[in-house]
Amino acid sequence: MEKEKQLKKPRENKTNTKFPISEGIFLGLISASAYFFTYTYERGYAGYFNIPTELITVSLNTTLLFFTIIFGFFGFLFIFLDISTTLLKGLNPIIAKTVLPVFITLFLPLIYIYFFGLIEWSRWMALLIFCLIIAFIQFIFPLLTQRKVRGYINKLAAQLEADRQNVNFPSLLADWFGLNPIIFLLLFIFGYFVASTAGLAEAVKKTDFLVIHSNPEVVVLRIYNDLAIGASFNRTTKELGDEFTFTSIKQDPNIVFELESIGPLTRPDNRQSSSNNLPATTPSPSTPNTIQTTTPIP
Repeated sequence: MEKEKQLKKPRENKTNTKFPISEGIFLGLISASAYFFTYTYERGYAGYFNIPTELITVSLNTTLLFFTIIFGFFGFLFIFLDISTTLLKGLNPIIAKTVLPVFITLFLPLIYIYFFGLIEWSRWMALLIFCLIIAFIQFIFPLLTQRKVRGYINKLAAQLEADRQNVNFPSLLADWFGLNPIIFLLLFIFGYFVASTAGLAEAVKKTDFLVIHSNPEVVVLRIYNDLAIGASFNRTTKELGDEFTFTSIKQDPNIVFELESIGPLTRPDNRQSSSNNLPATTPSPSTPNTIQTTTPIP
């Protein structure tokens, strides 16, 4: 009997929530994270147009733009959390604990919906299906695994207790390092996902671009330091050409940029077929500082 009681003894939670770290190191991590997330945001934008990552430069303007977008997103997120907390408080504690993982995974499609909108359903539908799978595991799976337990609430409670007793990798990490480092890591991954999605969404939805009226016309995709990275484009199809152009603003300070609403711009789905409808990207006398490159845009 004593051995059986020992076997059924609940697993002790030895998790230590303390994470000893000095204020200097903490501020350093915050600064490094801010730079990294800004770079990730810029990389998400540049990746849509296939701009080489070696050219990406994190500037103060980019950092301010990124945090302006992020503050708006977190405002939306706090509203969602406030509504979720209110709903969870009104539920049975067992049901609230069961539905919590579903609310957490629901963050992922909400990020895409916030940045891309409901129209771009193809970008977040797979994540929504993933949330439905989690909901099935949380609410339907206990009916199969806890068939000997009577009552649906009791089945959910028995499944929660069984999951708590199981020794898995996340629980081992929490026991070894404490909760705070795990939470910091999860927030870091979440921030990376948000920053990358925000940069991609800006590129997909952007409509206003600087245009150089050369022959052929060049749209400026991004400016890093004094280097304007552009590409030829088709005003009718709104498709980009297959080559980049690099224009040095310092070498030619008299170059004229005109802000036009020509987007959103897209990359050609079929490079060979679409290139027949696009003007050739060759240097012209009107843009002597424009350098032709052979970097393709897929």
